[in-house]
Amino acid sequence: MSSWYTCPCGHSIQTNLFAGAGVYRLVRDELCAAWTDSTDPEAALRMFASGHQTLLCPACARLLVFWDGSDPPTIYQREEWPATGPLPRIDEAAVERGFLSAAVHASNDVRCPHCDRIFSTRSTTPWDGIRHKSCGTFLRLVDR
Repeated sequence: MSSWYTCPCGHSIQTNLFAGAGVYRLVRDELCAAWTDSTDPEAALRMFASGHQTLLCPACARLLVFWDGSDPPTIYQREEWPATGPLPRIDEAAVERGFLSAAVHASNDVRCPHCDRIFSTRSTTPWDGIRHKSCGTFLRLVDR
């Protein structure tokens, strides 16, 4: 491998460990956990040498991992989460409560353990399959 690698976005990344940032080594967790003597330079060198070369593109934030030491690398891209505003108050409270268990009766009726209202699981008006719409509570339905 040359001392430069071209990211799929077109940006050139310096791969020389001594020349620049953006070059990392991925080391297995087991090796890190087994490394107990931080004053042993040989152990540190063995751990470093066993790692996989990893490049971080400063232009697009892709992570390029050379698992077997050769081209092409496995490319990981940052996930883009949609921008969301603050949760409405009913949703904040429901998230805080988490999932509550509710028994389904023979008639497919359920009593919400939070607001104590009875609703039918056959209707989409009070129930969306995960939440009781009246109070927003997440429900895990269990057979009675």
